[in-house]
Amino acid sequence: MAAIGAALPLLGTYFTKKNGRLAPSAAALALGSDEGGDLLEALRLRVALAAASRLSAIVDAALSRPNFRYATRREEVSGAIRGRLDLQRLIRMNGRVDVPPRYPVRTVERSHVTPENVLLVSALLWVRRELRVPVTRRLADENIEMRQAAAAEARIDRNLARTELRDCRPEGIERLARGTVSSLCDHVERRLAAGHVRIDAYRELVEWMRRCLAGRPAAEAGELEWSFYGSEFDTKLFEVWVLSELRIRLQARLGVVANAWDFFDESDVIDVLLPDARRVRLAFQQSMKRFRGASTTTRWATPAGDAIRDIPDYLLAVDSDQENTFVLDAKLRRRKSAPTQEIYKLLGYFNHFAMDDAGRGAIIYYSPEPDEPVVHDYRSPGTGRIVAFSVDPERPDISDDGWNCLFDLAGL
Repeated sequence: MAAIGAALPLLGTYFTKKNGRLAPSAAALALGSDEGGDLLEALRLRVALAAASRLSAIVDAALSRPNFRYATRREEVSGAIRGRLDLQRLIRMNGRVDVPPRYPVRTVERSHVTPENVLLVSALLWVRRELRVPVTRRLADENIEMRQAAAAEARIDRNLARTELRDCRPEGIERLARGTVSSLCDHVERRLAAGHVRIDAYRELVEWMRRCLAGRPAAEAGELEWSFYGSEFDTKLFEVWVLSELRIRLQARLGVVANAWDFFDESDVIDVLLPDARRVRLAFQQSMKRFRGASTTTRWATPAGDAIRDIPDYLLAVDSDQENTFVLDAKLRRRKSAPTQEIYKLLGYFNHFAMDDAGRGAIIYYSPEPDEPVVHDYRSPGTGRIVAFSVDPERPDISDDGWNCLFDLAGL
């Protein structure tokens, strides 16, 4: 969740440009060929799921002590008289013969048809409508978004059927149809200010509804929209988060504002010229030949002469020489010790790129709480060096030593 919040500006363009998926079940982010429309519909569904989750907590708090008012109801009864006899109506009925005799009475009873409860119903109806966006008709029933949407809608229906809200439904529907929910919020705010409503949940409801009407998110980014995927986040998300961290930390380290960039750009993630005339470049999932040009030396190929796929997660270059290119790899797999397998992968890259014992790079791997930050440092007889350090999106500051070690390695 912390990774989502930090990398959110890049995630949206990654999904659209790269047609990326966080997990096989997250297919709502990659439907059909109309990427823009499908993406907007999928995001609308995610916002609705977030809104449903947030609103559910507000509804539960409000209905634990629902507000009410006393209302007088006029009716006619036969037999035993219940309530106060309405003498004026009885006089007007003089001469009317009923069998058995009927008497007009006035009874006082609790009514939950109050402006704040009508607003609660309007909010529930609005969220239920949002959960039925067109994208849901094209998702399989076993899709995780579909399961969550169905569960949220069933929860909303149960709340709408509750005795306290049942009689509020006609006015709630009318408010939505006429677009007068904003004026209803004004009315509820006046009742709150006057002390007619003392339940804090209704105040929270008005604030939440105001945010929705103003077009602001129903929840903080990353807080709820992906929460139903569990606490573990996907490999691709981790790679995008590390890329975001690289951009932020490189700019701070170099004291420059890098070129604006997202996944629609064909340029490097960072491409800046330093005051000392050195050029610093950063690329994401790009081959060495494309990054360095056709003159790049590679060793391994198929019998037909086709080069093997050599696309590291990140390439960082200082100046223009191939030997000053650093190979960086992000690994989500949690480690209790040094990431040995990943180190051998870097050594394979070094051999393929003809760097041998001059190859330099880094492994950036996931290590959540309670693991302590670790920095591993490996060196060859030549100038080669590999740094491996742990990071945690929920505790970004603990990895400062590892990032500094990487930038020192690059001479930055």
